[in-house]
Amino acid sequence: MNIRFVKQEDSALKAAVAEYGPKNWKSIATEWLGGCRTDVQCVHRWQKVLRPGLVKGNWSAEEDATIVECMQNGVTKWATIAEKVPGRIGKQCRERWFNHLDPALLKGDWTQEEDLELIKAQAELNNAWTKIAKRLNGRSENSCKNRWNSAPLRRLNASLKNGEEPPAPPAVPLGGPKRARKAAPPHPPSAKSAGDASTTAAGAAGAAVAVGEGGGDGGAEGEGGGGEASDLPLKKRRAKSKAGSTDEDAVAEGAAGEALAVGDAAPEDEAAAKRKFAVI
Repeated sequence: MNIRFVKQEDSALKAAVAEYGPKNWKSIATEWLGGCRTDVQCVHRWQKVLRPGLVKGNWSAEEDATIVECMQNGVTKWATIAEKVPGRIGKQCRERWFNHLDPALLKGDWTQEEDLELIKAQAELNNAWTKIAKRLNGRSENSCKNRWNSAPLRRLNASLKNGEEPPAPPAVPLGGPKRARKAAPPHPPSAKSAGDASTTAAGAAGAAVAVGEGGGDGGAEGEGGGGEASDLPLKKRRAKSKAGSTDEDAVAEGAAGEALAVGDAAPEDEAAAKRKFAVI
């Protein structure tokens, strides 16, 4: 007997339900399907696949809210809950609750202890995922099944069968792993700070100019023993500076003249010495 229904069986089942209604499944299985299917197979095929108005696929927020409300109000019969969710059957509502909506579900990463317990439970219960999920508090049937078929658990199971010890879980510091802090972006200078900096720079430049202008006044002050150079008028300071430069030029010219005179006198002294030795 084929496990899956074929088109001829589906057509015969639809015709039988149209005549008898969704009941008397034993008669339908015997008379319309020739005893090749049981009454349980016929009712499941009708309710899960062939029934008109059956809704499949993604669940809406309204459907989820209806199931949650029923569970909170103590309604635990799935057929009764399915009557309040048009197009859904009791089995769909049950799987939706236990695999997705139950607030007690754990949806994070699996720990090594959970993996080892899953391997142990599967070895004892085979693939009875409903019973296995009861031994793993917070894990749904689908979660246990998907974890069993995952690559990490297959590798762990193979290593255990080979007599290897399971790897030690990574140590996590108290309070969880530390996250690196991001450097704070530099704050742009405020308008007030920029104005103060500009004022300071301008003041320093002005002071430098004043010092440069008064540099020549120190010599005049030393020569004449007068007051502060900064107290003199600007024209007088410039005149004194010019006079000091003229005196320095005169002194330099005098020194150069003396050097030339000495150089001219040297040949005369040599001639006199020659004449003196000649007389002797």
